[in-house]
Amino acid sequence: MRKSCYECVRKHLGSAAVFVKETKMGYPDYDIFVIGELEHAADECLEENADLSRVIREHRLAWTDDPAHRIPFEDLNRYIKSCILAGNCDLPCPLPSEESMAGLETQDGKLVVHGDTRP
Repeated sequence: MRKSCYECVRKHLGSAAVFVKETKMGYPDYDIFVIGELEHAADECLEENADLSRVIREHRLAWTDDPAHRIPFEDLNRYIKSCILAGNCDLPCPLPSEESMAGLETQDGKLVVHGDTRP
């Protein structure tokens, strides 16, 4: 298994966010790019942060079932940036402060996917 790279996770999530917008702007076939980029993002952090990988995967599956599903890209990015700032993260990367976790829930120390009521 290749070493995790949080910067690559951010890159793939950024690409997925762009493709989500493209699907909503009249390019519905770009959904395959959203799925692929989310899969790459999940793969990039699997070794070092399995919880984050699982959360991204669950959002990928939810979005695949319902393209209206809101993926919390900003919250995921904030979490990943806090992992980067923490330096050499031990396994798993410690969860950041509550302020930087706005929108992400934890249960028993693990990230939890939750719905969003925004349109």
